[in-house]
Amino acid sequence: MASRAEFDLQLPGFVPDRAIIRRGLNAPDGSTLPPLDFDAEGFDMVSGSLTVNGLAAGEQTTTVGIFTTQRGALGTYSAGILGGANPTFWGMPTDRLEAGDLHLVQIVAVDPTAGGAAIPPPTRTLGVAFREVEDRTVTLGPVHTMPTVTTVATAPYARMRAEWTLQPEYDRTVFLFFTQAQGLPVRSVTILASDGFLATSSVAELEVPDLSGVDGWDNTWGLVPGVSTLWTVSGTGWQGPGFINFPEIVNGTVFFSGTRSGSITP
Repeated sequence: MASRAEFDLQLPGFVPDRAIIRRGLNAPDGSTLPPLDFDAEGFDMVSGSLTVNGLAAGEQTTTVGIFTTQRGALGTYSAGILGGANPTFWGMPTDRLEAGDLHLVQIVAVDPTAGGAAIPPPTRTLGVAFREVEDRTVTLGPVHTMPTVTTVATAPYARMRAEWTLQPEYDRTVFLFFTQAQGLPVRSVTILASDGFLATSSVAELEVPDLSGVDGWDNTWGLVPGVSTLWTVSGTGWQGPGFINFPEIVNGTVFFSGTRSGSITP
């Protein structure tokens, strides 16, 4: 799958106009695929309008379009389309769809004036899967809960923890990131917990573990005390089956994710 787009200064963003879909390819070793000719082989894409409910004052939206097939192939055909509560999205015309083909449109809401010079603003993402392109109304999840981030220990390396109240939209998988980017080497820690680990808890509690007794571990790899550390927590949620941190994409799938960031000096 390939798409052609031109940059629209008024949106701004890359607006797709034509696409190519080649199916059932089984290219022999060393072969070359025919050139992509959007005029001869391509077809016009179609567009629809989104009504995004739940936007806060100052928030803008960015829309990403992904095409997925019954065999599980994913391909992004549009990205970076900026808008507000009524963005336009694009997709494949119905007569070009085969059984199992779906569109997956993701809308990211962010207030670019929030956060700070070194702190990313909160984000909210909503994804919806559907077959045919038509006008749609979607509703964002709430702003992610602000966590309580504390220092657990500063030796043999800095260890922190975060605790926050889980929200139904973001309770399937949760993440905690710590990053120290002042100078080299950059140090970072990522912790993921699934809903199976969280069980029936209403609170997420994630902590950088003490690995000093683990064979092969070097304490110099850990976070350094006394250094400003960026933290981000995020959660993802959906209804139905999924794969640890992402839902199974079927017609009607809706998923949510949200982030919150700040800094701490351990």
